[in-house]
Amino acid sequence: MPPKGRSRRNRSEDDEIEIRTNLSTFKPSPTKDIVKPTIFYGNLDEDIDSWLKNFDRIATANEWNLDVLGPFPPTYNSNKYILIFSDYLTRWPEAIPVPNADATTTAKVFIEEVVCRHGAPRQLLSDNGKNFRSNLVKEICKLMNTKKTFTTAYHPETDGLVERFNGTLTAMLSMYVSGHQRDWDTFIPFVLFAYRTSLHESIQETPFFNAWP
Repeated sequence: MPPKGRSRRNRSEDDEIEIRTNLSTFKPSPTKDIVKPTIFYGNLDEDIDSWLKNFDRIATANEWNLDVLGPFPPTYNSNKYILIFSDYLTRWPEAIPVPNADATTTAKVFIEEVVCRHGAPRQLLSDNGKNFRSNLVKEICKLMNTKKTFTTAYHPETDGLVERFNGTLTAMLSMYVSGHQRDWDTFIPFVLFAYRTSLHESIQETPFFNAWP
């Protein structure tokens, strides 16, 4: 029986978006009060129960990992490093060739390639590299309302995620780079496209499908 003032209807796409938004914003609750009272349809309870089972996965939707590869042989564009940003939930990667990986470059790339394209993540995880611990990066994260965290022995799965992608990226680049190794940065967009559109075994979807369903 629908609550007073509301009529039974089929679930709409807007309903699903609103429910998922509530579940990813607030901690799970054993009651159905976490859903705004304006939403009601026949199998609402079943949908909430199903999504709550996956709450841990939903809650990581805004966790990105940060790493750096290099130095590599300098390219014709003077790039020697690759800054890696990876979305833990969708497995969507960004790989940006840069001349250096200091704090200023890291902060600039984070804003331009992650925040401006995907929105500010809720959490940014990296190792304890000096450039990642800089006051500049901390202040940028604070401004974006992004929690800056660092890897520990108690969070091995995130290390593994980044390391696997790094290995895949370097292996794929090595297949195309010229003998003089000064053009590796020009192949990154093509390697990223291949990776993003390939089935990811652990999630049984492609990063492209997960990021842009």
